[in-house]
Amino acid sequence: MEREVSQVETMGAMMIPAWEDRHSRSFGMVETLGTPLDPVAFDPEAIFEDAAAIREARLYMVNRRITRQGMEKAGIRFDPDKRRLVFPVYDGEGHLYGFTGRTILPKEQLTYMRADGTPVTLPKVLDYANLPKRLLILGEHRWQKGRGTVIVEGLFAYARFLSEDVDAHFNVGALLGSELTPGKAAILRKWGNPVYLILDPDDAGDAGIFGKVFEAGRDPQTGEPIMERDVTTGALYQLADHVLTYVPQYPDGVLDPDDLTLEQVLTMCRAAMPVPKPQPPRRRRGHPGGSRY
Repeated sequence: MEREVSQVETMGAMMIPAWEDRHSRSFGMVETLGTPLDPVAFDPEAIFEDAAAIREARLYMVNRRITRQGMEKAGIRFDPDKRRLVFPVYDGEGHLYGFTGRTILPKEQLTYMRADGTPVTLPKVLDYANLPKRLLILGEHRWQKGRGTVIVEGLFAYARFLSEDVDAHFNVGALLGSELTPGKAAILRKWGNPVYLILDPDDAGDAGIFGKVFEAGRDPQTGEPIMERDVTTGALYQLADHVLTYVPQYPDGVLDPDDLTLEQVLTMCRAAMPVPKPQPPRRRRGHPGGSRY
C-alpha cells in the first residue's frame, strides 16, 4: 500500500540537534511524568499471572502469531479477573508507570446488561494504575542509542514485531494509539535516533503521520465540504526537523502491521527515504483553507 510522501536524498542540512529537554518542545512545554510506581508494590510478576502458563491466554497469543519469546520481551502478563493480557509500561530509564491491558474476550461478550436494563460495553483496551499514556511509548526501556526506531500503533503490532525479532535490528516502540502526542514526540527527539513510522495503513494511521483531516468550509458552488489536513498535528511535523523520519511503504496486499514478517519490515525500511517537514497550507483570501481532498 502506497502512502503519498515527498522523498529527498538527504536531510543532513535540515537536521536540528535533539538536545531539548525530555519533556519540552521547540514550540512550547508539554506535560511531565510524575512519580513512577513503587517497583515492589506494583511488581508485574507478583500482581499478575504468567500469560504463557494460562491456557486461554496462551492460545489467544498463539492464534495471533505471538511467540513465547515475544511475550517475554514485552513482559506480557495476564489479569485473570478482567481476562486481559497486560503490558507493563516503563519510561526510558526503566521506571514503571502503569499497565495497559487488552481483553481476550470475544466481541459478543464485551457487552452486558445492568440490573436496570442499561447495556454496558467493556473497552477492548483498559489502562491500570492511572497510566500517563500520553507521555510514554511502550518499549522505550529496551531502546539503544544509535539504532533506528520503528514505531507502531498498538499492543499486538508491538508484540508481533518482537516475535519477528525486529528488535534485533531496530528499537521497537508502540504509541498505544495512532497519535504522536507532544510528550511522545519529545521522547523521540530526545533519543535522536532515526524514526520509521509503520502505523496502521488506514485513515487513523495517516492522520497520525500526516495530520488530522478537518472540514474547513463549504464549496460556494457545489456546497460540498472542503477538507484540509492540519499537518501540525501529525508526526512528521513534530519530528522531521529534529530526527531523520521515514514512512516505509507497506508491501502490496498487506493491510495490517501484525501480518508483516521480519524480511518485509527490513525491506520496507531499507527502501524508505527521509521525509521533510510538511508546511501548513497558506490560506487564500475569501477561501476557507488550503489544499483540498
